Amino acid sequence: MKIEKIGREEEPVVILDNATAGADALIDTAANREFKKKAPNDPGMRAPAPVDYAQSMIAAFEQLIGDVFGLRPASLAATACDFSLVTTPPEKCGAMQRLPHYTATDPTVLTILHFLCGETYGAVGFYRHRATGFETVNDARLRRYQKVLEAEIAEHGTPETKQASGPAPLFEQIARFPAVFNRILIFRGVALRAADIPEDCALPEDPRAGRLTVNTLIKGAG
Repeated sequence: MKIEKIGREEEPVVILDNATAGADALIDTAANREFKKKAPNDPGMRAPAPVDYAQSMIAAFEQLIGDVFGLRPASLAATACDFSLVTTPPEKCGAMQRLPHYTATDPTVLTILHFLCGETYGAVGFYRHRATGFETVNDARLRRYQKVLEAEIAEHGTPETKQASGPAPLFEQIARFPAVFNRILIFRGVALRAADIPEDCALPEDPRAGRLTVNTLIKGAG
């Protein structure tokens, strides 16, 4: 287990390798799920993860989460938990899919990202918005971030390639964590991030062969 503090804001990212004993069983479960596109800007498809998965993550890591993120273990609760299968190649991503994103503007919301695929499928990258210097977007920053980004897009357009390919005009990559099988990353949902997938990467719709992850959101209180 490692904890890295990334960027100027020193946001913590927890890295756990060989994280669970049930990774292969999760892939078997995913292979029997029906995947669907949940949102227009989602570059892939999603399916429900096992009902007990999120609670098992909280039970396993609640003390670690409390120590690193300052959230009381007893306050932690899952708000979403899905298998995610990326199926849209970087060159076919829509305008908004080319930009780093945040999950929530509430710093008490955490993402648990569980890789069920290997380094063939790239990494997850974390970013700094060059114009504002923001590496995270909370409620206090949201209006300014949106205003500046909208002005940049209006003047220059969206980038022709996915920002996650590396350095880009609007964003700078500040950290990168490869997709290692059975690796779990835990980080705040306010962090700007994007999947960093090679341009020539095949993205099959088969959960046993594709870029499969489990994405869990949990919320707590300090």
